[in-house]
Amino acid sequence: PPSDAATAPPTSTVALSPTATYPPISTDPPAPGPWEVGEPIPLTLEPYSAATLTEVTADTVLPPRDDLDRDGGSFLWERATDRLLFIEGVRHLHLAPELLDERPLAIGYSDWAETDVRSLIVRLDPFEVVKLPILFNIVGDSNERWVDATIVRVSTRETQSYGERTMFQGEYTLDLETATLAFVRERRSGTSSTIEVERTWWTGSDSAVSMLVHNGRRTLNHGDGGLGREIAGHIERWSLSPDESKLLMIANRSQLVVYDFEAERRWILGRPAEYGSAVWSPDGRYIAATVSDPFENTHRTLVFDSEALDAVESPDWGAAAADGLANPPVEGYWTWLWRDSRELFVQRGSTLSVLDVESGELTLLLSDRQGYDQLAWDANTSTIAHSRVTGVPVSILDLDEGSAWFDIPLLAASPHVGLFDMNWGAEGAWLALNTAGGRS
Repeated sequence: PPSDAATAPPTSTVALSPTATYPPISTDPPAPGPWEVGEPIPLTLEPYSAATLTEVTADTVLPPRDDLDRDGGSFLWERATDRLLFIEGVRHLHLAPELLDERPLAIGYSDWAETDVRSLIVRLDPFEVVKLPILFNIVGDSNERWVDATIVRVSTRETQSYGERTMFQGEYTLDLETATLAFVRERRSGTSSTIEVERTWWTGSDSAVSMLVHNGRRTLNHGDGGLGREIAGHIERWSLSPDESKLLMIANRSQLVVYDFEAERRWILGRPAEYGSAVWSPDGRYIAATVSDPFENTHRTLVFDSEALDAVESPDWGAAAADGLANPPVEGYWTWLWRDSRELFVQRGSTLSVLDVESGELTLLLSDRQGYDQLAWDANTSTIAHSRVTGVPVSILDLDEGSAWFDIPLLAASPHVGLFDMNWGAEGAWLALNTAGGRS
């Protein structure tokens, strides 16, 4: 006001450049950035009404049908009551290790006949199935999948948008109780020219190691963003150690190779052979591998001690020959799965035994069953489930109660049911049995 002019402080004037351009003033909030590592991502869940639940009884055992469910479904067997349920429209059902408020909890996929395949959360008593707004890969090693009773590790292989923000491809944890995600780490994959980057890891020196696929040939490469020097080639199968510090590979069709991310070194275990499988023990110390001779039709189980690798002297991070056998090879046996960190289930024909990898002692469990198709072990109840392609679909053996098998009666009455995967959950109280496509 004029009356205050005498006491008003002097003002400064800024002259605008006639050639400068200035962004317009906007009251809109800035565009949201990507979700950060560790930041909780609350999800909005949608009901999945296409899933149906049927209790299988002696009068409703599923018969063969002309209009088969081509994408299969999932059975759930309750141990205490011998109750058998069938969920149609849900595939790859994997049970949580514990109960949530006395309710079994599981994750799975919606029917793959849909154009928009969705990840699902399944709850029982009462029956609820909800879709996640983001598609995740929920199929993986059961030893790595569950973080605890209600938190599961999932991954996505493509960058997606959710809540107007970017979700990078990589690993996440999903809390099934609160329906909340957390971004753990980004993992790059994609295509560069004719090379597909299947997966990338960052080593201890912040350099990259990538699994590459070029003209159908899979290789592990180190340096130059993961596209540099080849570490191993012609990789058929690979798996991470439980602590993700090492990578186990069957390479060059005949080599068992371990790569250490921190030390940036690799070891070639044993001698060249026809490796059929190789699996880490739950604590990551031992590696069990099966070797076959297709000409003589013989099999051997080898167990390597990864602690022996650290004692091998090598001038650089390149190949270092190592034997590392924990005990002499077990002749005539296939490796199946680990009972715990020191005992390994092995099979020979129609017999099932346990190998103590420290003493080398082999203990016969049973020898009166047909050959094995699938085995599912539950350490909580010391129970193993066994399925076969023909005959009685599923049998159960409680190792603490003796060596007598018992069959799931309702499945025994329906031998046309085809199973491709089994897994225990809910503290061993429930068994999920996923059916193969094209079978009832």
